[in-house]
Amino acid sequence: MNPASGPGRGDCPDDLQLTTGETLPDTAKVLAGYLDALVVRTNEDVAELRELAAAGGLSVVNALTLDEHPTQAVADLTTLAEHFGALTGRHVLCVGEGNSSARALALAAALTPGLRLTLLCPEGYEVPADHSDLLAKVGDATLITQLTDPARVTGPVDAVYTSRWQTMGVPKEDHDWLRAFDGFRVDTDFLGRVGTDHTVFLHDLPAVRGQEVTDEVLDGKRSLAWRQAFHKMTAAMAVLEYCLLDDFPGAHR
Repeated sequence: MNPASGPGRGDCPDDLQLTTGETLPDTAKVLAGYLDALVVRTNEDVAELRELAAAGGLSVVNALTLDEHPTQAVADLTTLAEHFGALTGRHVLCVGEGNSSARALALAAALTPGLRLTLLCPEGYEVPADHSDLLAKVGDATLITQLTDPARVTGPVDAVYTSRWQTMGVPKEDHDWLRAFDGFRVDTDFLGRVGTDHTVFLHDLPAVRGQEVTDEVLDGKRSLAWRQAFHKMTAAMAVLEYCLLDDFPGAHR
């Protein structure tokens, strides 16, 4: 686990006592005495964060886990709403691995009335079935579709969104994994097949140029990736305000 804030430097897991055998709940209780909020970015699943929040009684913000990236989804929808004015009736195509960004976007879409989301993932790299079941529990999943064949995408879509295929820098089990992603790179031809001249491009960054996206698309006039990167900051600020300010419903201080 790698907290993004904490006592002292707070940016290294060795700064905590977890490496010496202290339990996660005990660590949470200690941190609760120092902090109003704890921002955590980790390669582990979200269960660790829930354990921290339950034991410590402080606000815990998920800045990225193995299976969720909620602040990124806030930035994504903010960027789209800013550009289009409203999200109702829009269709977003999310291309690539069903990673934490894709899963968070799906959860956000399920909570956004009228927003259509198509997840286009290579076979074997889809959003897991148990996550799909979760979508129906938190909101309306009727406008969320998952495909594995790019030829089956029904457009035109309003936005094409992709992310780095080498998520979190974690190696994939299949050494020949790139073969599965053939045909999933977003280039000008891809945009032309699924969109119109008004279709925009999103990327959560950092990008591996030439792999999941070409320079022409990432740097092109339809790319909102840089504005999206700006909204990573505004999204994080909004989440912290929600957690800490007394005038927000359910705020904790």
